[in-house]
Amino acid sequence: VTHNFSPFLDNRAGIAAEQRYKAIGGSSKSGMVAYISPDGIHWKNITGNNFKSRFIFPNSIRKIDNKLLVGTQIGFYVTDNEGKSWQEKNNGLENLCIHSVFAKNESEFYLGTTEGFYRSSDGGDSWQRFCDGLNGAGVSSLAIDNLGAVYIGFENAGIYKSTNRGNSWVAMNSDLGSCFVNEIKI
Repeated sequence: VTHNFSPFLDNRAGIAAEQRYKAIGGSSKSGMVAYISPDGIHWKNITGNNFKSRFIFPNSIRKIDNKLLVGTQIGFYVTDNEGKSWQEKNNGLENLCIHSVFAKNESEFYLGTTEGFYRSSDGGDSWQRFCDGLNGAGVSSLAIDNLGAVYIGFENAGIYKSTNRGNSWVAMNSDLGSCFVNEIKI
C-alpha cells in the first residue's frame, strides 16, 4: 500500500487482542486492502490471494478463535489459515453488501447488510433474514450485550434491539428519530 492507509482502534467489547487495530488502504493498482494489528505498528494483510472484494466496511471484520470473518460489498468471506485462502459463504443472502459483522461464537454469526439483518447458526454456510418489526433496511452496525441482546443501528432509522437472536425487534428511538447510526458500543 502506497497511500490511503486509514488505521483505527477497535474498542468494541469482544474484539480479540490481535485485531484491536484495523486498517483499510490501497491504491488504484491494489484496490482496497484490509489489515489487522495487535499494536498499530505491525500490520497483517488479511485480504489473501483469492479475496475478490475491493471494499471492506470498518465494522465488518471479526475474529473468532482461529477464523477471520470479513463482510464486503460483494459478500461474506471466512478464512481459517490467516488469509492464505478464503471461502465465500453467501448461501441465503439476498443482498451481498455487508456493512457489519458480529460473531457470537464459532458457529453463530450476524450480518448487517443494505437489506437488513441476517443470522447464520452453521458457521456461515447458510443465512436467514430476520426483519420482523424493523422499519429500516440498511443495517450499518451491530453489537451484542453480555446478556445476549442484539442491537442494530440503521443508516436511516436509528437503533433497534432484539432479545431473541433477531427473531423480532423493538425500536429504541424515542429521542433519536431517523438518525444515521454508524457504530454501537456496549
